[in-house]
Amino acid sequence: MTVVKQAYTYNVPPRDGRCQMELIFISGLPGVGKLTVAKELSALTGYKLFHNHLVVDLLLSVFPFGSPQFVRPA
Repeated sequence: MTVVKQAYTYNVPPRDGRCQMELIFISGLPGVGKLTVAKELSALTGYKLFHNHLVVDLLLSVFPFGSPQFVRPA
């Protein structure tokens, strides 16, 4: 069973002597364990985890689920 369909790593070059930043994007079908893998990866690497559940929870505090403002990008 493949848990993660794709993972992308982006290296952002440093500017003005500042530290380098790495971003990892994990994508795949619903319910395959992307968040579980992301949490483990965060624990192993020390990277911060920002997942779409945070965005959904934020939107739900302002807009009803399924409303045009909830689903439509600005």
